[in-house]
Formats: sequence, C-alpha cells, structure tokens
Amino acid sequence: MSKPAKDRSMKSPNPNWSNEEPDDLLAEASPQVSSGVTADDINLKVQQAQTQLLELKRQQEEIERQRRELEELSRKQREFEDGRREILEKLTRGLVVLERQEFEIKREAEQIQLVRETFGEHLKEVEAIKPQDWQPGALQAELTRALAIIDQAQAVHGQARARLDALREEPLDADGEVVTTDPNRKSFGDMVRDGFAYSLPVILLGLVYLFILITKHSA
Repeated sequence: MSKPAKDRSMKSPNPNWSNEEPDDLLAEASPQVSSGVTADDINLKVQQAQTQLLELKRQQEEIERQRRELEELSRKQREFEDGRREILEKLTRGLVVLERQEFEIKREAEQIQLVRETFGEHLKEVEAIKPQDWQPGALQAELTRALAIIDQAQAVHGQARARLDALREEPLDADGEVVTTDPNRKSFGDMVRDGFAYSLPVILLGLVYLFILITKHSA
C-alpha cells in the first residue's frame, strides 16, 4: 500500500526565518518599553518639586507679611482719622469757649476798672470831710453836705455791687460744661461788699463824733 500523500495546503516555513537571530525574534515578539526613565531623572524631578514647594511657601509668607502690613496701615489710618476728628472737635469747642470767656473777662475788667475809679473818687470826697474845720455857724450846712456825700457813696457802692454781681458767671471747662466752684470763694463784688461792711462802723463812729461836735458848738 502506498503512504497517504501529505496535505499540500499546509504552508511551507518562511524562508526568511532561517536568517533571523533568536534575540531579534524575541525583541520583535515582546512589547516595546514606553520610556527609559532612570533613578537620576526621578531624583531630579523630586528636587524640582521640592524647590517649587519652597518657592510657594516663600511666596505665601511674603503675601502674609504684606497682609499684616496692610492691616497695620489700615489700623493706623483709622486711628489717625478718629484722633483727628476728635481733636478738631475739642479744639473748636474749646476755642469758642475761650473766646467767650476772654470777652467776658475783658468786659468785667473794664467794669472793675470803672468801679475802682468811681470808688477812688468817692473815697477822696469822704476823706475830704474834716468836721474839725467846720465853722460853728455853718455846721448845719456842712453836716447836710457831708451826709449827702456819704449817701451818694453808699448808692454808688450798691450800684457797683449789683453790676459786678451781674457780670459774675460760673466758669466753664474745655467742653463747655459748668464747673462747680468753691462755695467759700468770694467774688470781687462780695469782697467790695465785705469791705464796705467793715468800714461802716468807722463811718458811723465818725457821724457820731460829728454829731457830738455839732452839739458842743451849738451849746
């Protein structure tokens, strides 16, 4: 019996395979490597990332420092505006009060000077009365004239006291508030009144002495 013939449909081996090396065939058959990254490349990238992180941290610190400076600048600006507004109000209000007080003091000083001059004139008139120089025949006329001088001096004193009391006002502080004064402190008008009260007994004694002289001369 004859052997069955081989299937002619089977492909014959690639004639080129016989010339290829086994390593080349293995390389062709295996997948290709995606990239050739080394350990040095990885370390370099890590160092670059750390450098970027440090730079970002430095920028963050710089931004934080600028933020604090801006907040401090804003605080100082508010403090300046508030202080400026407050001191402007105080100075303006204080200036108005001082100008008013200055006007009142000048007016009071003028009135005091006028009263002082008037008191001086009447003091000279009263001191000029010399009962010992009166003539017996003119005692009635001299006494009438002396009493008129004293009455006029008393009237002037009362008017001056009322004028000075009208000028007296309670002092004000820098904010325009009334300041409570010492109750024992006396004004100029009070001192003038007290001075007249102290002098009144002397005047009365002088009048009594004058009356005695008139009585003796009449006898």
